[in-house]
Amino acid sequence: MTQQKRPPVSLRPPVSLVIVDELGYIPFSRRSAELLFQLFSSRNENGSIMITTNLEFSEWNQVFGDEKKTYWLTKTILDMLAYREIQ
Repeated sequence: MTQQKRPPVSLRPPVSLVIVDELGYIPFSRRSAELLFQLFSSRNENGSIMITTNLEFSEWNQVFGDEKKTYWLTKTILDMLAYREIQ
């Protein structure tokens, strides 16, 4: 049985701001981290994201599971968020 490819995460109805409260309070599974990445990707250049967390950026790998497997996922999310902030 082949796995069906899921469409990107989308919000219906569209919203101008997505709030992620207490990021890191509960660790994400690998699949959940990928879905969050898809949400952030879909919002990139299309809307605002606000994140609250008590974690330093250096601790974000812990949120998304195994640090070795999620390093690039975490780095990409931070790069997307920082890119929007710098502009």
